[in-house]
Amino acid sequence: GCISLKSGVTLNLDFHAVLLGSVNPFDYIREGQLLHFINADRAQNIGITGEGTIDGQGWKLAMTIDSLFFASKWDDPNYNYRRHRPERRPKLLNFSGSDNIVIDGITVKNSANWVLNFDRCSNMIINNVTVESDDYWNNDGMDIGDCRNVRITNCFVNSADDGICLKSHHKGHANDSIYIAN
Repeated sequence: GCISLKSGVTLNLDFHAVLLGSVNPFDYIREGQLLHFINADRAQNIGITGEGTIDGQGWKLAMTIDSLFFASKWDDPNYNYRRHRPERRPKLLNFSGSDNIVIDGITVKNSANWVLNFDRCSNMIINNVTVESDDYWNNDGMDIGDCRNVRITNCFVNSADDGICLKSHHKGHANDSIYIAN
């Protein structure tokens, strides 16, 4: 299923460690809501560090969702019939409203949706991260939405869509003090 990081928690992945996402979409449903493989909501002082890999097995997961949709076992009111693709897919990592975040040294790959998504977060350091996610369509590498004090350095991003995407979704919020280098 999914992992929810609480305040004060850093997930450290040892060298050669691989954290695999489930290919069963129902593992991402909690209390009727679609969550994401790794998520944090209003958490403080959190991170994911180390030299390991987070693999969402996105192609298998998306194909399972697609099959379940056509068998009327997966609800997706925004299914993209033109492209024959489900829209309702879990992201690999989704942090919202969180503060003091460190993502360092890890590899993330094969998401069924956006890879690293940060919404209304602040004081973030993303360093030496490798994103390999062209497993499925619309695999943005990093989405930074309405965040403040963000530093992204020394990263490699290979994604099926946007590499690093700065965006704004919420009235009264905006990205501020974003630094991206190397």
